[in-house]
Amino acid sequence: MSLWKRLVVSRNGSSRAFRIATGNHPIMRTAMKHEYYSMKQVARCIAVMYSILLGHARPSRGIGANRTVGISANQLGYQYRIFAFNAGFGKIGVAINPSIYKNDSDTITVSEGCLSSPNIQVKVTRPASIILTGQDESMKPFTFKASGLLAAIIQHEMDHLDGKHWPPQNHLGLQ
Repeated sequence: MSLWKRLVVSRNGSSRAFRIATGNHPIMRTAMKHEYYSMKQVARCIAVMYSILLGHARPSRGIGANRTVGISANQLGYQYRIFAFNAGFGKIGVAINPSIYKNDSDTITVSEGCLSSPNIQVKVTRPASIILTGQDESMKPFTFKASGLLAAIIQHEMDHLDGKHWPPQNHLGLQ
């Protein structure tokens, strides 16, 4: 089985292909460390994430059924603790050296898909509300509260950065 898959993104009449690490790739099983990154180091990675999230990439199914809503640096082959997510209304959020904390005991069950594990969709139960801390793309510290679908997207990307297998053990089966 291949360790990479091809993802084609179309935007403004042009297309571009990116390679995405599959769930079998060793980088997807490795926890990304909290490290200092210079903007020069991470600028290319963040630019690629923006291209994918703002383009019309089509994941197999799941969260954001017809669009890509999150991507981690290790899915692109970068060994950085960074992810980007679609925060809605055309806004992309970037989290560098992120950490998350449960905000309450409520849970949410959502259908998730993953660019690294195409053609798989599972229902996953996760905390319904989280607090995300990290640095933004300008390297400024932030704290952000997320709930519902956005909280699930962030937790999914954090699982990738923590080297956790997807689908997680708490999934409720294939749909």
